[in-house]
Amino acid sequence: MSVRMTVGALLFALLAGSSLTARAGGGPLIFREPVDDTFTTGYCGFPMEVHTTGTAMVRVFLDESGNFERALITAPETRLRFTNLDTGESLWTPSVNMVQETANADGTGTQTLRGLLWHLVVPGKGLVTADVGRIDFQFTFDEHGNIESEEVVFAAGQWPGPNVFPDTLCSVLQ
Repeated sequence: MSVRMTVGALLFALLAGSSLTARAGGGPLIFREPVDDTFTTGYCGFPMEVHTTGTAMVRVFLDESGNFERALITAPETRLRFTNLDTGESLWTPSVNMVQETANADGTGTQTLRGLLWHLVVPGKGLVTADVGRIDFQFTFDEHGNIESEEVVFAAGQWPGPNVFPDTLCSVLQ
């Protein structure tokens, strides 16, 4: 799982874990959701804990029939902490971007990230990487609703590439 996917996984978890009452045509459902999520990944070749904390403001837009159209999340207080579980080495980054997820008519989904996605400042080295701007991903889903594939369909701003942040993070935490 890419580090960027944690943002999407977080949004899906927030929506799935909340009790939403459909208000078809009555404006967006708006709620604050505390975020305190931890998972472990082997992406870097060592066990790494990813801990996300903060508060998200979620707006869910439904069509006239109460079906999901899009969600908008802002979380200006969100922090992600990455810890190498073998060494205890740890770094954190704010992730104060805006996330919008849209259900497309063709059955795909689009996720748009705008703002400061993350930046890594390493003590003694300073800023080592930052992702800021806008990036849009298009997702296709299998028959069970699981993400089957993702593709970058638009990128602008300081976005050095899809693997720069996770690869830099892994090298710093080794």
